[in-house]
Amino acid sequence: MGFDKTANARYEAEFVRRLKAVYARSPCLVGVHHRARTVQGHTVPASRLRLIAESRGARRQFRTFDLGLDTLQGRAAGALPAVRAKPQPEWASIDSEGLTRPFACAEHDNELFEPVDGSDFDTENPRHCALVSYRTLLWLRCEALSFARALHRMEDTGEFRLMPIPQQAWEREKRIRRRLEANSMGRSARGLHRAVVAREEDAFTHRAMRLPGRPRVAFFGVCARGGAARWTAREEEAAPAITTDAREVVQFILTCYPDRTGHIVVASCPRELAELLPIVFPAFDDASDDREALLSASALDIVDQIMIAPSVWDGYGDERQRSIWDRWSRMPEGPRDALADPDIAPLNLFD
Repeated sequence: MGFDKTANARYEAEFVRRLKAVYARSPCLVGVHHRARTVQGHTVPASRLRLIAESRGARRQFRTFDLGLDTLQGRAAGALPAVRAKPQPEWASIDSEGLTRPFACAEHDNELFEPVDGSDFDTENPRHCALVSYRTLLWLRCEALSFARALHRMEDTGEFRLMPIPQQAWEREKRIRRRLEANSMGRSARGLHRAVVAREEDAFTHRAMRLPGRPRVAFFGVCARGGAARWTAREEEAAPAITTDAREVVQFILTCYPDRTGHIVVASCPRELAELLPIVFPAFDDASDDREALLSASALDIVDQIMIAPSVWDGYGDERQRSIWDRWSRMPEGPRDALADPDIAPLNLFD
């Protein structure tokens, strides 16, 4: 019996079933050895997602770019499906399954992250910025850990044994990559935990900005998750290059929250790499002019999910939608140099 499309569908269905079972037993990742029962939580708080959701029938929804299970192989591995002729981001509501992960218990989700939920968020407060990046990192680490565990449990199934040997090896490689990602995120998460809970010196540098206007979009991501990436200095600058592999991923975290006054954007990285943050994310270079377009270009290169108000997406028109979709769906191994692009204006998600 060969491993045909039907067998592949059975494998994927069994994987999803086991992944959900792993999520159901996921521990609270806030701190160490905390075994309280977890709840489904958003990276971007639900209170903020409501600002970009619009009525569609009986529900309020938005459009979302989401890799889903394609994240298993990673965009840099060339595993994405072919770009569709016309971009078709999915519809999602705030309680959609793909937007939540059980990364924290109810106490931590409600109390620890309360400052990032409401209107009192202060972009000049390092702890508030650390909380945003900590929440993003915990969500992504929960996903990586759960995928690795579910993939490991698939190796004892009949569906896995039916696979050709090269495909079995690739599934094991995916498991190893996800585990390494989770371990690397764990090291960064511990540093952020000390800053936001123990109030110790923050091992991360944070940059934040407010973008005024109508709330339109939300996104989050971590650079170089699961793959090699290289960032070099622009032009003749003498800043060093960074090269990372899957065993030690340098964490550059980018998060955008809708806000009643527009948007809040936070970028974080290890303190010893602070001079490189405006190179990885040019929008945070004080000399940058078109920050919104630069930020959008960086986000489209690294983020796992983009959530956007439906009327905003519809207003872009076919050509601009295709430019945005193409940039996002053909993710490189880390962010490209947005300043080298001849025209990034059509990529502006905030316009």
